[in-house]
Amino acid sequence: LSDTLYEKPTHFLLELIQNADDNFYASGVRPTLRLRLSSRYGKDYFRTDCNEVGFSLKQLDSLLHVGLSTKKEAPDGRKGYIGEKGIGFKSVFKAGDVVYIKSGFYEFVLDRKEPLGMMRPILRRFPDAERADGYTTQLLLLLRDQNVYGQIQKDLESLEPQLLMFVQTLETLQVSIPGAEKTYSRHVVKFDDHLGGETMSIMVQDDGNDAEVIHKTKYLVQRYTVQGLPREPQREGVTATEVVVAFPVEQSDRHTWKRQKTFAFLPIDDFGFRFLIQADFILTANRGALQDPLAWNSALQDGIRKAFLMAVKRFNAVPAGGSAGKIRYAWPKYLEYVQSGSNFWKILHDGVIEDLKKSPILESRDEHAVFQKPDQLFYVPGRYRLFGDTLFDLPSIKRKHVSFAYDDHDVLTHLKRIGVKEQNIDDLFQEFETWMAEGGANRIKTQSVEWHTKVSSLFWRLGLDLKKRLKELPIIPLQDGSWAAPNTKHMYLPTRDQSHHVPTGIEISIVDEDASKSPYRHRFFTSLDLEECKPKQVCELIIELHSKQELLDRTDENLVLDAAYLFEHRTLLPPDGAPDICFISRASGKQMRAKSEVIYFIDPDVQPSLIQTYKDTEGSPFAVLDPKYEASICRGEEHVIQEFHRWLLRSKYSCFRPVPILVRNGELTPEWYFLKKNTVHLLLTVKFHCNNGILHPRLIKAVTELKVKSRGVADKALGPMGLSRMTMRALGTLALPTKELMQKCPHLDFAQLHNPTKEAWGFLSAFNVITTCDTTAWLAELKAISRLPADQVDNKAVHAIYRELSQVKSSEKDDVREIRKIFGSQPLVFVAKSNQSEPKWISHNDCVWRAELPLKRVARLGSRYKDCKALFRGYLAVKSASIQDVVDELCLLGDEECNDLAVRFEELVSLLQSFYSKEWLPDQQIRRIRAARVFPIVPGQDTSQEENDVQLCSLDTLGCNSRFLSKVVTETVKPVGDRIPNFQVQESLKIRLRHISCLSSEGDAEHTEEISRVHVWSVASLRVTRHLRCGSDDITVNDDNEESVSIQEKDDKTHIYIREDLSPSEAKTNYTIVEHFSELFEISNDNSNLVNLLIYSPIEDLPRIMEMHDLYVPEEQNDDSDADTQSAGSDDDLASERSSDDSDDNRVQEGENLEVEGDYTLPASLGSNEVPLLRDIFPSHKAISDRIKEKAVIFHMSDSLVARLPASAESSTPNSMPTISLPIRSQRNNPGPEYTVSPIRYRPVVMADRRGATSSRQPSPPGSRDDPLSVRNIRYRQIGYRGELFVYEILSRIVGWGAENWTSKMRRDAGYASFTGLSEKDFADFTYLDEREFMKEALRAAGVPLRAGWSHSTTYHLEVKTTQGHCAEPFFVSQNQVDLMRLYHNRDSDAYILLRVFNIDGERPGIKYFSNPWALYLNGILEFRCPPNQSYNVYQKIEAEGNDSVTSTHSGLLA
Repeated sequence: LSDTLYEKPTHFLLELIQNADDNFYASGVRPTLRLRLSSRYGKDYFRTDCNEVGFSLKQLDSLLHVGLSTKKEAPDGRKGYIGEKGIGFKSVFKAGDVVYIKSGFYEFVLDRKEPLGMMRPILRRFPDAERADGYTTQLLLLLRDQNVYGQIQKDLESLEPQLLMFVQTLETLQVSIPGAEKTYSRHVVKFDDHLGGETMSIMVQDDGNDAEVIHKTKYLVQRYTVQGLPREPQREGVTATEVVVAFPVEQSDRHTWKRQKTFAFLPIDDFGFRFLIQADFILTANRGALQDPLAWNSALQDGIRKAFLMAVKRFNAVPAGGSAGKIRYAWPKYLEYVQSGSNFWKILHDGVIEDLKKSPILESRDEHAVFQKPDQLFYVPGRYRLFGDTLFDLPSIKRKHVSFAYDDHDVLTHLKRIGVKEQNIDDLFQEFETWMAEGGANRIKTQSVEWHTKVSSLFWRLGLDLKKRLKELPIIPLQDGSWAAPNTKHMYLPTRDQSHHVPTGIEISIVDEDASKSPYRHRFFTSLDLEECKPKQVCELIIELHSKQELLDRTDENLVLDAAYLFEHRTLLPPDGAPDICFISRASGKQMRAKSEVIYFIDPDVQPSLIQTYKDTEGSPFAVLDPKYEASICRGEEHVIQEFHRWLLRSKYSCFRPVPILVRNGELTPEWYFLKKNTVHLLLTVKFHCNNGILHPRLIKAVTELKVKSRGVADKALGPMGLSRMTMRALGTLALPTKELMQKCPHLDFAQLHNPTKEAWGFLSAFNVITTCDTTAWLAELKAISRLPADQVDNKAVHAIYRELSQVKSSEKDDVREIRKIFGSQPLVFVAKSNQSEPKWISHNDCVWRAELPLKRVARLGSRYKDCKALFRGYLAVKSASIQDVVDELCLLGDEECNDLAVRFEELVSLLQSFYSKEWLPDQQIRRIRAARVFPIVPGQDTSQEENDVQLCSLDTLGCNSRFLSKVVTETVKPVGDRIPNFQVQESLKIRLRHISCLSSEGDAEHTEEISRVHVWSVASLRVTRHLRCGSDDITVNDDNEESVSIQEKDDKTHIYIREDLSPSEAKTNYTIVEHFSELFEISNDNSNLVNLLIYSPIEDLPRIMEMHDLYVPEEQNDDSDADTQSAGSDDDLASERSSDDSDDNRVQEGENLEVEGDYTLPASLGSNEVPLLRDIFPSHKAISDRIKEKAVIFHMSDSLVARLPASAESSTPNSMPTISLPIRSQRNNPGPEYTVSPIRYRPVVMADRRGATSSRQPSPPGSRDDPLSVRNIRYRQIGYRGELFVYEILSRIVGWGAENWTSKMRRDAGYASFTGLSEKDFADFTYLDEREFMKEALRAAGVPLRAGWSHSTTYHLEVKTTQGHCAEPFFVSQNQVDLMRLYHNRDSDAYILLRVFNIDGERPGIKYFSNPWALYLNGILEFRCPPNQSYNVYQKIEAEGNDSVTSTHSGLLA
């Protein structure tokens, strides 16, 4: 049993020591035990000697048996010793087999080798040689081998004397091994005055060296009795026990803080503590560890915690100045712990820490305060101290600091462990705030320089929140001796510039200069956002001071010095000149203070100086800057004066001027009215303004209307008396009386001015004053002559003016425009006296350049002013006589006094006939002739056949045969359907027209504007309406597509409508266009072949054709003539051009066709890849979009139509569906056969105006896909966009629906971002992940059949197909869309649905749903037909008439 329990063979040493402690000793005897190890005669021995009284019979019986320990009983419920198994002594047999025992009256041997040898004594005398005097009980053990000997020697050498502390009786222990003999002893003091209780000293003596004490340790011993112990079988009857903690307080080798062992009367092990622990722990049988868990041991653990806390209170009671005083502050070192062994000991250590945290055990810096709890104290680190003391000394602050006496013992780590917080900068700042609040604000002035330096070095890097609070404390010393908070307004650091002086009276605070010189304090000040007092801040303060309403405390000298300071440091201010400050000025001898008003200064460079002239005049409105400013600032230096003036002029606050201001806020100023008394001075001021900037319109008007003395034509007519009389006239109506003007334009009205030279008064031209002989002067002279009596007009003078005007170059467009304006305002063509008429003035519009002889009423200018062709033919566009002139003269024939009226009639009719062969005679003119009394009736007069032919031709020409039906019927042509701008034809036509216009007899300059106003449209058809009034009944006949082209003039624009089913190059179309523009451009018949060639030839050949005929197209000029061609049409214009089909064709409802003739933006390049938006093509795009949205709002999902599978198909599985091979169209150019996939009958559908269902990815028919601006592609986009917008607005009711679900490029036309970054072919028009099954519910509400597997993870792919007509119309799908149908067929994760939008332009558009269209195809509900090289045409199955084979399952597919 002992072999099993005790692992070490030397464990018996402790058992023997325990037995010796359990023995009884005689009175007066010092209990002693000696342990000796020796070797003799080749044998190894171990012996013990004890001076007890000797074995009793009971003890001897207990020694020889098992389980008969005498230590089991617990007197008085206590237990203070170990050994309850009764086998402790048997452990000696781990080291040897034979042991000799002598005690009192007994001597015997125990031999393990004998039967029951460990229990049956053999009577034998103790060896005489081994007997020792003075020891009653002796034991001699014959060791088993040398290994045991060595192990015992090692254990004896390491035997610790502290085991004597917790034995009951033994006081001395002697240990003897070869070469060394030591004696361990203890000394107990029940009450130590210095340590306030029990202490114990352990001494070690070297017996071989005169018994010298080589080591001594004094322990503070604290005992605690644990009451109410839990019941424990191994401690039967024990209810209380004592625990002891012992702290080494004095040690000869100064190793006070080394780790100590834990005892259960004898050492157990080192568990990492710096103090001794003794308790009656229940150990494992080998005494190597605690039995855990046990309530008994846990109760002892609580007792140890209480004992430790009691010891701490004893430490705190030790006087600080005594010999043991250091322990008062060093005791936290006992808290050091290194975990070892079971978790039981860590729990013990943590419990001790928690107990200390809750107890007032630490001394604060306040000597008068009681001990504090650790968590109530701060440890002040050295960096927050000054000269060994804290910075802020108040009792309330000291009470929160742990005593500095702890510093000398290196216990900071342990103090933190029990809850003491190390002070940080936030805590320090809070103390500073408390210190300032409790009187520190007054004491801060008396603190040392070192104190301020220390505080500054600590607080300069505070966080934003603390810095904000710091700025509110009065911590900044000022130059005047006061202290202020850093947030004080206008506080600055002293400047380093010694020459800088701040003007007096400025509210500014300067930091004390000595304090600012300290680097730490200066850094601290700058961290508080204090800046050095620089001129810029002073400037800002001056400006702020002047921003106040009252400046009563500022003297005139202060104001002048303020301005001087600002001017001196002007480079620091914004480059706006003088700031908004108050200036002193004088007006009419009175001094004023003003800001933001007009102030004048005297500038010697401005001559004459009107300010100098009028500054002291009574009533003068000029407020002149006080001369003190220039005297103080400039000191007579010329360059400084000039810079000062420039500084004043740049001011945007006050208005400084060296010359009078004439207009302010759109009104004439008092200065104007003051100077008006002296016209010359006023005009000199105007001249200055003219030379220095843009004139205000009000000034221009005032100067133009200014009344000045003048002399004109009316004055000259009075002779010498008139020449001496001066008339007051508006300056803008006069001319400058220069020698040249008075000589060449004597009829003008001249202003009376001193030194009338252009150099002096040329600026007056800005006010309509004529100053030079230019076009304006000649026109004014011509107008002046026209006011004279006609019989007094000198024709030569007029002719000379015409010649001057003819010299104007065509490039001088302003002059040409002025000529046209003046001649258009009044008759200015002078017709001299002739035999047939008196001299007169007529309009140039009533003149012709050349005319045939029969025309007698026209004024021929070519014969009168042939050298003025440029004026009349070029600028005034006077033309040769035309058929209009013949008609005018013919209609006035009845008023002529002519002897032979018939001959005159014949002449004019013949002339009319000759003109008619070259010019078109409008119906209006024919009606004039028919209504005029110009047909002479000569009864009985015979006429020749030739004359009759002429008359019949003329009658036919004049429409006198009222029986012609064509003359009675009214005919109108109106486009039907949407009007699509045809950019290609339009641009081609304009290019050809620019070439054709070069054939005009009048040149092409005037045709550029007409060509720019041409707009070409493609329409579905042209409706010709003919109306005949027959009495009370009207007959109206409509005919569609009789006309291929219609040209209509409206709002100065030429609209050409071409049927979209006809090629623009067809002969009839081109003929109509050629005929119209040949007449418009007045192209002779001789050039008709060339015109046709220019119309039909390729555009690239046109320059070559022109060159062959010696013709060249002039370069286009970007002048004002076509400036209005890009203006958008008004809404009224748009509304007036709306049209619709007949009432019996309801494919497009009335009022829905909003695409009308308005201006549109032509793309920069027809070949560009950038497709323009619909809103850029159609002005009505927004209006149409808004109407589509309104229709979507009132649309109900329950109104939708649904294509359904037959019941048999719905119940069948995909494998049972009929296998129908769908033709897959490959990418090839060779046409293939048309495919037909189903024998089911389909009703033939007439496509409404040839428009199929479209989408944003609508496949275009052959020949149209290469140009996105072709008419067909624009139409597809337009219809497709409307359908997609309609669907988008309807589905926007679904939660989570947005523009990101619109996955086609068409969403750009709705104003959303482009669908980019992904391939559009991989998406349907709309894509929606139905995470919350909102789409599923919406489709169910519409009656759409849903696949059972469609759920919250289903993505819906919605493809929109739109038409303007019936829902049964076929529609297009592309190969890619067919592939997507097949891909998503019968899939739970994806749903492909076709949304067939129909009647999109009607009042109630509809939607038909084709859910899973591939299944519909497989079951014959849909048929896909593929024409060669085109997309699929999709037809819907309908019930065939008379065919019983088609069941009613497919009925209801149509609306």
